[in-house]
Amino acid sequence: MRTKSHPSGSEREDPDLPERWSTKRKAEVVLRLLRGEPLDPVSRDTQVPAHQLEEWQRRFLDAG
Repeated sequence: MRTKSHPSGSEREDPDLPERWSTKRKAEVVLRLLRGEPLDPVSRDTQVPAHQLEEWQRRFLDAG
């Protein structure tokens, strides 16, 4: 199975998750949060730390 480096230094084994997040993909994840999905499961599902998702959400809302 193909692995990808994760910023934390660990290896990711899910080739379906992007290494770099486009604005569109970030917005899709933020919309999941705004629709009421809990932060922790979204973080686990996307393998993005919760604090980073909160930052994306803050920037999304600030941009209007």
